[in-house]
Amino acid sequence: MPFTRVPLVADEWGLQETLCYVCDPENPEGLRIPYFLDQLNGHIYAVFEPGNNHTGAPGVTHGGIAMSLLDDGLAWSVVTNAHGLGLTKSATFEFKRPLLVGGVYEVECWVNGDPAKKEIIGEGEIREKNGKEPGRVCVRVVSEFRVLPR
Repeated sequence: MPFTRVPLVADEWGLQETLCYVCDPENPEGLRIPYFLDQLNGHIYAVFEPGNNHTGAPGVTHGGIAMSLLDDGLAWSVVTNAHGLGLTKSATFEFKRPLLVGGVYEVECWVNGDPAKKEIIGEGEIREKNGKEPGRVCVRVVSEFRVLPR
């Protein structure tokens, strides 16, 4: 099967001068996480490997970082599927397991329903990519987004 994930570059989607804290590679104080669009299913993916500088409690990634990773992935889902800017209207997070320092995690986000609507629902998960149970969900979100034209 051919590789179907392509990197997302803000400028290529009409998002100049964003300096996004989560994904912009030019933001020296940001996370600089690259996101990818799967051209087959329209989902957004990223990989996150937390270090000690991402912790809240010792050895555990701060929950705000996990929320930021999912929120940014969902915003990319709106950009790529609804072709507008996604502003978070509401979000409900469920923390099932901690993201541990030294682990490798995959972020997956997608939109549900008609992407032509002005408000859409997005969902996302952070799953273990390695370890004893690859694929195990650690954090889950359901969000409502307001779609603004670009």
